[in-house]
Amino acid sequence: MKLKYLGQEYEVRFVKGKYAKNGNLFLGIQNMGDEGVWEDFCDVTINFPDACAPSYGYLNLPDMNGEIYALIRPFITDGGKVMQSNQFSYPLVCFSKELLDMAVALEA
Repeated sequence: MKLKYLGQEYEVRFVKGKYAKNGNLFLGIQNMGDEGVWEDFCDVTINFPDACAPSYGYLNLPDMNGEIYALIRPFITDGGKVMQSNQFSYPLVCFSKELLDMAVALEA
């Protein structure tokens, strides 16, 4: 999958796992590095103490620009809740089965 970010094009993939603290869904984006190895690009989700349903997570909006949000927007629906931390808002979203199926599972 291609992502145009700050004027450059990147080969990216979604990765998934679980937060160790409470088992909530972790979703991230990795890019193919210069040496042919996948590298962490950004975290799509952020963890909060309350448990989420398996396909739900809090969107890490403060760390995303419009290009990254545009990449994930087709795969999310509103989860009906927003968490606040400092001055930032993190909406709960439901990630589509399509996205979760294409995301590569991280090794524990």
